[in-house]
Amino acid sequence: MLLHAYEDYGLAEACYVRAARLDPDSFQWRYLLGWVQNLRGKRDAAVQSLKAALELRPDYLPGKIKLAEILLEAGRLAESTEVFREVLSKSPDSPLARYELGRTLIAAGMKREGMAELEQAINLHPSFGSAHYSLALAYRDSKDTSKARRHLELYQKHQNQWPPSQDEIVNRVQRLKTGAQDHIAAGVKAARNAQTAQAIREHLEALKKNPEMVQAHVNLIRLYGESGQVAEAEKHYREAVKANPGLYESHYNFGMVLLGKGRNREAVELFRKAVEINPYFAEAHNNLAYLLATEGKLQQAEEHYRLALKNDPTDRLARYGLARVLVATGRLEQAIEELSRLVEIHDESTPRYLYALGAAYVRAGKIEKGLEVTRKAREQAAALDQSELVALIDRDLQKLEKTR
Repeated sequence: MLLHAYEDYGLAEACYVRAARLDPDSFQWRYLLGWVQNLRGKRDAAVQSLKAALELRPDYLPGKIKLAEILLEAGRLAESTEVFREVLSKSPDSPLARYELGRTLIAAGMKREGMAELEQAINLHPSFGSAHYSLALAYRDSKDTSKARRHLELYQKHQNQWPPSQDEIVNRVQRLKTGAQDHIAAGVKAARNAQTAQAIREHLEALKKNPEMVQAHVNLIRLYGESGQVAEAEKHYREAVKANPGLYESHYNFGMVLLGKGRNREAVELFRKAVEINPYFAEAHNNLAYLLATEGKLQQAEEHYRLALKNDPTDRLARYGLARVLVATGRLEQAIEELSRLVEIHDESTPRYLYALGAAYVRAGKIEKGLEVTRKAREQAAALDQSELVALIDRDLQKLEKTR
């Protein structure tokens, strides 16, 4: 199990084979043997091992899900479908089983049924990144570009998130990795899956193993901030700065905590420290610019928005913020240029950027062009069910129509 945990799968397989011979009535040795055989690309052997294990413990649903996954990967679609349906007859609320069955049905040419299973998986676990991705591909193939785009955006937001593992035996293997760095890795994985409490526990375990692990303090600043425990976040910020005052992440993470609590002036100072240490940190420049703009310090805000874009030209929030500053300072043609670059990409933010672009055209005296762009913004917002934005646009369109 240690060899398995530390990814020495060849030796792990040899040990599991011997363990299964010495203890032929043990479910876990045959089951884990199937796992490492699959990891080594030996699918047929993995199927045989898992089937033998499940004869000993047919009620172990995570094992059946794993068997069905491997059958799917091997192209044995009918067998895979049968096993997944058996799992769901006993555990209909398994998002993983719904997801895998959906993939299997789509691969077998039953696209509508497969998409329905993927939708079910997402209903059970809304942040299931891979389910959003599979559904995006299915909608794309069905020519439903609006829904495909929406699920692709949700995949990009949740791409590293999966439902919590219910596989107690494989989890037992993973827990054998007990070094401080292993706990941090487990904590980062838990955070990606929106399991904040578990992520905090793993990072605290890392500090027990190694009290000088500064990265654990840095990550805990953000994690405690997300859970609303500002005092704990500040405690770990102080510890991180005490251990290494030159880590820009510490200042940035606590700045984000303070920003979320409306302590903007304190957040400004922390974002300033972050960009002093790392002048190439686009996110810190962007957040600093946003706060400076809210204080009316538009020249300084513009400077930091431009620095954010210099270091990350794809930062759309920074470009939008820069455009707003340009509008506020009367440089409408420049603002139109920046906003026009924003709407070249189509996602859920595009209607809002189109709306801003239409308003900039109107302020520049180009009423007809402004109306054209604003109508386009309304059309896209309606397609994405952005009802509040649609209402705002309708209000402005009525005013504009009256002034023509």
